[in-house]
Amino acid sequence: MRDVLRPAGAAVGDPGRDRARHRGRRAARGERPVSERRAGRDAGGARRGGDVVAGAARAELGVCAVERRRLLVRPGWAAIGAERADCRARSPRRRNGADLLVRLGGAAGGAEGADCRAGAAGRVGTIAVEVTVLGSGSAGNATLVSHAGVRVLLDVGFSYREVSRRLAEIDVDPGMLDAILITHAHGDHTRGLRVMAKRHRLPVYATPAIRGEWGGDDLADWRALAPGAALDLDGLRFIPFAVPHDAAETVAFRIETPEGAIGYATDVGALRPVLIERFRDCRLLVIESNHAAELLRVSPYARSTRERIAGDGGHLSNESLAAFVRDHLGAAVRCLVLAHLSQVNNLPELAEMTCREALRSRGRSDVEVVVARQDRVTPTIDLGAWTRPATSPAGPLRQTVLPFHVSGGALPGTGRGEVRSR
Repeated sequence: MRDVLRPAGAAVGDPGRDRARHRGRRAARGERPVSERRAGRDAGGARRGGDVVAGAARAELGVCAVERRRLLVRPGWAAIGAERADCRARSPRRRNGADLLVRLGGAAGGAEGADCRAGAAGRVGTIAVEVTVLGSGSAGNATLVSHAGVRVLLDVGFSYREVSRRLAEIDVDPGMLDAILITHAHGDHTRGLRVMAKRHRLPVYATPAIRGEWGGDDLADWRALAPGAALDLDGLRFIPFAVPHDAAETVAFRIETPEGAIGYATDVGALRPVLIERFRDCRLLVIESNHAAELLRVSPYARSTRERIAGDGGHLSNESLAAFVRDHLGAAVRCLVLAHLSQVNNLPELAEMTCREALRSRGRSDVEVVVARQDRVTPTIDLGAWTRPATSPAGPLRQTVLPFHVSGGALPGTGRGEVRSR
């Protein structure tokens, strides 16, 4: 137990004396009493990330001041409105989560709140398919796929504590997971696997070669994946297929859901016909954009390392992904999540710009681009939103109510910038 310094004569654990001391310290710093701060917040809005949420808008949206918020990426959507009823209907175990939405270009406030509630009611029957990249990069990768109460974790590349912390940001407890799927045995995809699987007795699906390379015979519930053989998990169908990478039997996934297909490939040395074909009719692609060729060429890495990264057993470059977009992107794709960005040989802005230029060359202004980051959870993507009618009218956004920061002065889908959760 840590030592606590107290004024002479003060009783240990004396709440009245402690409160008086804290009030004195706040007064010395020129801070208002807590009661006054709370009163001002309730009247004028709740502070979040330096911005003030208008009290009237918050009341209209029904957002509780202490609720956690999840940001969702939808076609032309960023975060803000509340759908607590939707959350409870989709996940009875979630106690305090709130989905926050606003249509890009939509007006915030009373009308927006009504639209959000109407949208929530429409989605309860469809049971959304949601994808959340918990983090992606050379230091760790993990992605959550959810549908109808089923939650599947793709890779556990962070420590158990870190994965748990990131899951908590979207109101998911590790005990709510149903299975873990592993793409390959490298540490940035398996770092927290042992603790996660053993502590929560989760089945782990991987190819025999992945299990052999990684080890982990102490895990009681290993289940074999075979490239090309489908795995059905309560409405989610995972089809693994081999991709070139410098790890035994590295796989990517085609994930078939009631609301469209998802392509997932975070470590790919080269684009082979099997990937192009599997991803052709996917609605969402989570795909590697690891490095910029020129930045890799001048990087501090050893020559052998640079050659390995650029080779067929390495990682996909921004330029290679752009070529895929220009030559092979399917008409069904509505969102691209750029994954596994190098923190040394790439820049998020450069990866996004390269991808957007390729999309413009194809006339694909209908495709959202999201850059997954190493150090933060990417806004959740609702896969079925592209097939549901939009509920929000066009109009100016009220930046004061957005619970995130947009760098570069633009919003997702407008050409530049990125969403950063506060």
